[in-house]
Amino acid sequence: MATDLVASRLMVRNAAEHLDSKSPIAPRLCSMAKLFATDKCFDICNSALQLHGGYGYLKDYAVQQYMRDTRVHQILEGKQRKQNVHSFDPQLQGPMKL
Repeated sequence: MATDLVASRLMVRNAAEHLDSKSPIAPRLCSMAKLFATDKCFDICNSALQLHGGYGYLKDYAVQQYMRDTRVHQILEGKQRKQNVHSFDPQLQGPMKL
């Protein structure tokens, strides 16, 4: 879980740096970072919910709120499949040049 969290943070920070510097690939990097981070956060929350068992669904535990919030973030700013399409550049031949 920690590896996914760190990787997500790095992707988001990299996309933000490109956005701040007005890089032409910033929109694509932001789209990929959002897709990756929200998917991984959902997986992390789901694993945490599994660790808590039935208690994870109770309002006494914060993990139930994280799970709902993460699902909302997956839906906001476009569905995940749209993010996949936006990340793809048909003119891209080989790896993306950073």
